[in-house]
Amino acid sequence: MMELADTVGYTVFLAVWGTHGPTVVDRVDGRSRTVLEIRVGSVLPVSASAIGRGFSSFMPIAATSTLLEREANEGIGPWGSLDDSGTSLAELQREIRRTRLAIASGTLLTGFTAIASPILDRAQSPLAVISIIGPIGRMDDSPNGAGAKALAELTNRLSRQIGWVPLPAKETSL
Repeated sequence: MMELADTVGYTVFLAVWGTHGPTVVDRVDGRSRTVLEIRVGSVLPVSASAIGRGFSSFMPIAATSTLLEREANEGIGPWGSLDDSGTSLAELQREIRRTRLAIASGTLLTGFTAIASPILDRAQSPLAVISIIGPIGRMDDSPNGAGAKALAELTNRLSRQIGWVPLPAKETSL
């Protein structure tokens, strides 16, 4: 995580799935230090955070549906069934499974964007999710940007070390 933060220059987070959802367990600040309200121990929303989207896209619906429903009822996150661009949750999750990258811009913290990628085990389940967060407009949050590529390389390497093998493209839907 320190190497990734040095490479991209922004804050890097590690989260695991806790009893109340995605929970931050580590944080490394990059060169471009910013004041972020996200701290170790913070529980993030599933629908409004890149980390939550990264987890929910690889977890069974039964594991996340209650949290997603509660968030929708509380007005948390940009979508219940559709995001601001008209993309359905199912379509968004399919794209995240295909690319292994979740992006959330301005949905958790105003003015900030995040890219997240899961560390998957051999059963294709997320053990943890790593995320990069930086200011909108300064941090490139495109799936083909340098940050996304560095993040994907790290999570792919870690996933492979614990036995993950990519599924053929047609098998990535849950």
